[in-house]
Amino acid sequence: MTAPELQACLDALPPDIRQELDDIRDIGRGPFRHAQTQQIVDDHLGLLVRLRREYHATHADLVAVLGHCGITGPGGAALTAATLSSAISRARAKSKVSASKVGAPKVGAPKIGASKSRARTASPARAAAPSPVSERPRGHAEVGEPEPDLVFASQAAPPPRTVAPTDADLVVGAQVSSSGHEAPEVRRSDHRGRQIDFLARAMED
Repeated sequence: MTAPELQACLDALPPDIRQELDDIRDIGRGPFRHAQTQQIVDDHLGLLVRLRREYHATHADLVAVLGHCGITGPGGAALTAATLSSAISRARAKSKVSASKVGAPKVGAPKIGASKSRARTASPARAAAPSPVSERPRGHAEVGEPEPDLVFASQAAPPPRTVAPTDADLVVGAQVSSSGHEAPEVRRSDHRGRQIDFLARAMED
């Protein structure tokens, strides 16, 4: 690319890009002319990347632009495309590392999101009460193992009611006992009846 062609390309760029190129020309390699090429690329990485992406400039074109701004190699020789490409790659790597450090949490800082997730995970487990044995499904028991409902059925069943015997039950039950003898109540009533009969007969005589 000849000098007139390069100048025509630079004149066609937006004003903000041309202003930054003028800043590079004014600063150059610093007041003592010791600024390294890598430092210049680091300081103007956004400009170089924009020229590559939006205007499809090659590394050789960027070398020509920097040479037009006074950024050359030792002895005034133009930079090589390989040197500029390596400097841009290193500048991108540094930029990514700096961005990751800015977004990373500080060492030792508590992770609030992790503590909240642990609290949300632990609360359902504490709130869940163990299901009663009688509510478990009946098909879960192994072969030969009684079902929980059958095991605890006797514990849950109410005690049998005790019914007091009626007078009729006493009379019927008193007639014949398990040993074949009459109940005491029957024997006392018969003995009293015999005494009454005996006294009645004696009075008649």
